[in-house]
Amino acid sequence: MNQTKTKAVTEKKAHADTRHLCALREGLQDADVTCLIVKRLRVVLAHNTAEPVHHQPGELLVFGPDGIALARVTVCQATRGAAYRVTSAGDAPERLFIEAQAGEAIAYLRGLVRGHDLAAHATP
Repeated sequence: MNQTKTKAVTEKKAHADTRHLCALREGLQDADVTCLIVKRLRVVLAHNTAEPVHHQPGELLVFGPDGIALARVTVCQATRGAAYRVTSAGDAPERLFIEAQAGEAIAYLRGLVRGHDLAAHATP
């Protein structure tokens, strides 16, 4: 999964997105899925000056048992409120789960991890 280019967001939105991702992370940790929340900031330092900090949207990275990143989860606004956008490694299509479907998002991500683990341990 390559780094995605994103536009800066307000500090308030960055913190709100992180709270949504923290709620999802708790469910993933209960399901024994390894994940990491990444908060990105952009700071420009020039000679004797510092420009304001630019907040970037947070993301949750989901890893397989072997430490390979399998999916990236970001928060976006859908017509019915906040939603989780899941981008899987490889050719899998992007999936969107509204916040009320957090359980389905957790099950989907757990399935990605299990499928990767089974494929890694399959004998030819």
